[in-house]
Amino acid sequence: MRLSRVLALILVVLIFPTGTVWAQQVIYGCVKNNNGQIRIVAAGEPCLPSEHAIQWLSGTTPAPPTPPTPPAPGPLRVVGQNGAALGAFVSPSNAARQAGDVWVAFPVTPTGFLVSDPAGFMAFYQNADCSGDAYLPVDTGTLLRTGLVMPGPTGQLGFSYPGKPEVDRSTIQAYGRYVGTTWTCYAFTPGPWMPLFGKVATIDLSTFQAPFRIIQ
Repeated sequence: MRLSRVLALILVVLIFPTGTVWAQQVIYGCVKNNNGQIRIVAAGEPCLPSEHAIQWLSGTTPAPPTPPTPPAPGPLRVVGQNGAALGAFVSPSNAARQAGDVWVAFPVTPTGFLVSDPAGFMAFYQNADCSGDAYLPVDTGTLLRTGLVMPGPTGQLGFSYPGKPEVDRSTIQAYGRYVGTTWTCYAFTPGPWMPLFGKVATIDLSTFQAPFRIIQ
């Protein structure tokens, strides 16, 4: 081999040594949250509130921007002016709350409870003279027990609903209602659409102050 060829091979090896590692530079960027647009920034430069930071090595392709994961929605609750939780929001006019081992539905609006006319309230009894425990019919077609918001003797509101224990309709003999200001008793035989009656229970509503609002 001629000397000139040997010198040329040595020169090539000196210029391009085997196993050369090229240094890679870290590139910093900010990604728009709403459209994924990327802009290059200097190291340590903060991104805008509408952006999130990414970085990658030069010579590589940055990973596709991942949009921020929105927080999982929580349950909606109905609360009063003083922050006391009335119950879970179930419809524009009802808030559900657990009472003992049953769930009840409060009739409510943003400005307060839907108060029933006392003349429309009827209580049912196992005795013909309306003595003993009072009962209300159970709507077996719903998951929530419905009841009535009624003013008490001192003006405070209470929610009366069919609680437990429950009795079969065959045991009901009478019902009572107000005629004017007089509680009057009448004979009664429930129809087949009234299979169960629950003992009257009452929830004091004085701790819940309107206006009501929905929060998460």
